Amino acid sequence: MTFWIFVAMALGAGVVLEASRRHSLGLFLGGLVALFVLSGAGNGSTYKMIPAIFRAGARAEAAGGVPADEAERRSRSRATALIGVAGAIGTFGGALVNLAFRQSFLQTQNGQAAYVAFLGYYGLCLAVTWACCLRRSAHRLPGV
Repeated sequence: MTFWIFVAMALGAGVVLEASRRHSLGLFLGGLVALFVLSGAGNGSTYKMIPAIFRAGARAEAAGGVPADEAERRSRSRATALIGVAGAIGTFGGALVNLAFRQSFLQTQNGQAAYVAFLGYYGLCLAVTWACCLRRSAHRLPGV
């Protein structure tokens, strides 16, 4: 789910970029509304994905001989810590959006450079999600 939300967000950012180039308010508002809705869905899917990944690691540890209750406890502890880190990074991300727009407007008098940067960021997110979570031979987090 998270992967496809990143795909949709990249499309939404592309719509907003094209709307900016065409000076189309309707297209711009539609793209922004889509981005806001998708960012909320992406938040939810990411926070749901984190414990699921660690639970799968706990099952693998238990199958490898680690006591199931110990593996589950460690899984919950790691998931909780990562959710805290993700929340902190997410908070910083909100500030980065403002900085990207500020820099784009200072250098080019429009937001198009920021939209291009967002497209690149969504591409990076897609690559990381695929490499870490979707690829069959994905390397797991340490201890997972």
